[in-house]
Amino acid sequence: MDNTLSMTRTALKSVLHIHAGAATLAKDTREVQTITITGASGTWDVSFEAGGSVQTSGTSGALTVPATAAAVTTVLEGLSNIGARGVVVTKSATATGSVDVYQVTFSGNKNTVSGDVNELAVTVTPTDPSTATSAVATTTPGTTTYLKCTGGLAANPTMSKTVTFGVVSTASTTPITSQVGYTTTSTLTWTSASVNDRIAGHTPTSIVFSIGVTDALVSGDTITLTARNAGDTADVNLFVVSTAVLCTAAGVETITAVAATTTLTLHAPTSGVSSGAKVFTCTGGLEANPAAGDIKFNAVSTKSVVATGAQTGYTTVAPSPTQAPSHAPTALADVIVIPLIVFASLNGALSLALAVLVVVVIVILVTNKKTKSVNDEAAGDKTLATGAAASIELVAIAPTNTPESAGPASDATRGATAVEAAADVAATDVAAADVAAADDAAAQKRTAAIARRAKAAERRALAKQMRKSREEEAASKSQTTT
Repeated sequence: MDNTLSMTRTALKSVLHIHAGAATLAKDTREVQTITITGASGTWDVSFEAGGSVQTSGTSGALTVPATAAAVTTVLEGLSNIGARGVVVTKSATATGSVDVYQVTFSGNKNTVSGDVNELAVTVTPTDPSTATSAVATTTPGTTTYLKCTGGLAANPTMSKTVTFGVVSTASTTPITSQVGYTTTSTLTWTSASVNDRIAGHTPTSIVFSIGVTDALVSGDTITLTARNAGDTADVNLFVVSTAVLCTAAGVETITAVAATTTLTLHAPTSGVSSGAKVFTCTGGLEANPAAGDIKFNAVSTKSVVATGAQTGYTTVAPSPTQAPSHAPTALADVIVIPLIVFASLNGALSLALAVLVVVVIVILVTNKKTKSVNDEAAGDKTLATGAAASIELVAIAPTNTPESAGPASDATRGATAVEAAADVAATDVAAADVAAADDAAAQKRTAAIARRAKAAERRALAKQMRKSREEEAASKSQTTT
């Protein structure tokens, strides 16, 4: 209405006092309708539509022709959308020609019968069809005064709640109570989500949701979680369709959840789910993780009907790249053995034993050190042979007894030949040490192969030395004969 009103609120924060301004606060006009029944005998029924619902008097032929005002009142107030004290019915005296006129005044005691309401509908079933008629007319349209109050309202409750009102005025001193006003809505409180395996392409076995349940759930209520992509532009396929998933939470009976590709719906158990922070651990029903990226979730329940919107869940990560092969240490034959060959060649047979001994000692030390390094580096590397390095048999070749007349040149030749053979063995040994053993059986095979190569090298060197000695002896005899 147009009147200016003042408003105060008590300290209880639950009572609103509205004070009329200078102008009189007009009362509602109650609607009056007239029902006219023409006929001497028969039956009739009445129906009323309000709030989207049409209610009809119970048994067919509930009212007789004629009917008393009390009988019509009883039938009308028996309709659920009118109710007790919903109407006041008066009847005019029966007119000539058996015409009954009923005046129905709507009391306005509930919103379905206040203000401008729908007209009643009447159906007459006369004994003599040619004589019975009915008519309904609105003689006084109803009006309603609406009060709009601005400001002074506290925050809505955090949980879903139906707000009811009781109303009384200084003029209408009988209060009406428990009148439904409106229902507030609420939302779940989101905390986090995680899985036990976030690697893209892997299939997690469990997922955990931390959620604040704002409104307690009873059996039959649900919580629905929808997986969303990072930009909240599309749902994400995260679950196996139609898979039953079991979820647990402290203080809650085991929950059955149903997966549907992009959603997981948790069904409250018989004992329900109390309000408060909950950590739901759900096992099974998960698809392989999507490509690396953020996964978000939208959560809503049948009690907290306002969805949370896409909330941060977890991030899937790409698999670690394949580790590059480790390389065996570089052989030291070129660094150590070749200079020794030169040394032996220049200094003759006297240095042979020393040279061979040095080669043997160095190779053993380097082999042991490099074997440990290779074993450490080659673990799990399938591109390298792995395992413990085999012990290598090194054969020091002593000078062959030759005639004194062979001279220094012969000694130098034999020294060079022996060192060359030792170098051959050493190079073989160092190269073998660069190979990591895969297992004991493989290591044993490599050890035997290395030993055979060393023996073969020894035999070749000895045969070469003997052949050289014979050639020198033959040459010396030829010179002596000449």
